Amino acid sequence: MDASAPDNERFVLPAIVPHGIGRYVFICCCLFLLTAGILFAAAVYQLFDFFSCAGLGVTVLMMGAYFQSYRKQLIFDDTPTSRVQGVFLGRVELSGITVCESPMSGNLSGLPCVWTKTIVEELCTRNSGGKTSANVWVEIVAHESYVPFYLKDDSGEILIDCAGAEVVGDEIYCRETTPDDEMYFGKCMKAEDSRTQHRRRFREQTLLVNSPVYVFGYARERTDVVAPMIGGHYTLPLYYIAAGGEMDSVTQLKKKKSIALLMAGSFWGITMFLWPEFTMKSAVDYTMSLLCFNVLAWLAINFNRLVVLRQRVYEGFAHLEVQFKRRSELIPTLVGIVSAVRDYEADVQRNLSELRALGQQSFVGDSVKTQEAAQALQALAECYPELRAGENFLRLQKELSDTETRIALASAYYNDIATYCNTRSSMIPSNLIARMVMIEPFPLINRVEFDD
Repeated sequence: MDASAPDNERFVLPAIVPHGIGRYVFICCCLFLLTAGILFAAAVYQLFDFFSCAGLGVTVLMMGAYFQSYRKQLIFDDTPTSRVQGVFLGRVELSGITVCESPMSGNLSGLPCVWTKTIVEELCTRNSGGKTSANVWVEIVAHESYVPFYLKDDSGEILIDCAGAEVVGDEIYCRETTPDDEMYFGKCMKAEDSRTQHRRRFREQTLLVNSPVYVFGYARERTDVVAPMIGGHYTLPLYYIAAGGEMDSVTQLKKKKSIALLMAGSFWGITMFLWPEFTMKSAVDYTMSLLCFNVLAWLAINFNRLVVLRQRVYEGFAHLEVQFKRRSELIPTLVGIVSAVRDYEADVQRNLSELRALGQQSFVGDSVKTQEAAQALQALAECYPELRAGENFLRLQKELSDTETRIALASAYYNDIATYCNTRSSMIPSNLIARMVMIEPFPLINRVEFDD
């Protein structure tokens, strides 16, 4: 490290607000699609009977379910997985295992867990128009409970609060019973339904202790100790906890998307085939109306996706600046402690000069050298063994080392989220939206491992 080298130039990010006339073109496109969808729908409105209206309603609902799963999948895909030690305030995605000193027991399985949901279903006969149809399982009782737990990975542990979360556990218990079984009324005192077939099914979903878990939530400060925790927040699109890893959650969302899209297509086809007033023109108008609304929904979701990604890049950069500022506040105190016991050897003067130079750098430069301040301080400690006996010096040395690690993690997180944003903005068809609103790519930080 060269003490005479000037500080890196300040790292400059693109403007946070998209610029150019392209955004007005994008707004006009959205208004055009909305107007066209309404006009196409109005063209066939008078031809609708009850059946066609019901078919259209179900098709729209299924497409809504499709876009809801699609939106969730984009959120997971666009969020880089962090390590526990690198968690900063704000939305975060983590993977690890569940750890709990005082776990609860599953209501049915009795296994140690941190979250459990008991579902009781009863087999009932469905009646339609006075006619008996197939038997279906009807949910009669659903109860869930949880305890706070820690998510652990190779860098540490962090507290997880399940309150308000959408939790997806593993189904580890499923049993069908009859009234002759003690469990039938013993685990569910609710009276039988009038349409019952005298069969009940007991299911249990849980998050077991020491099992893989995936969390997408909001990191905030704990009230009892100075440490982060994961919970819900009103700014989050969702708070999600699931057994397994990220790929397991994404796979489930893809299945939901496929089912919703298949059902939407099926109801669209049935409506077209059985529509009494079916003509080629009405079918085209009906189809174009759905197509316009679907394209409009896709544009809105992907535009918001790019906006959120940009905002998260700025959040990641802000976390990095906070760590640089923290380092600049720690170093002067350490320099003062060292100065109280130092001699005037040239090597010590050089190390102190380098340390002071780092203390003046409170902003992010084009490159980040990891552990450079900790290395300089270690060299001073080796010159003066008596420094290691000072409690304040050891405490500040540890804080500085932790801060250096956080700088490395924060710069890695910034590069990850910036790469995600740049990649999404350049991929077809999202790049069309990015070009319309003049979204500029983000520069990456050159991370240099300091080994001198």
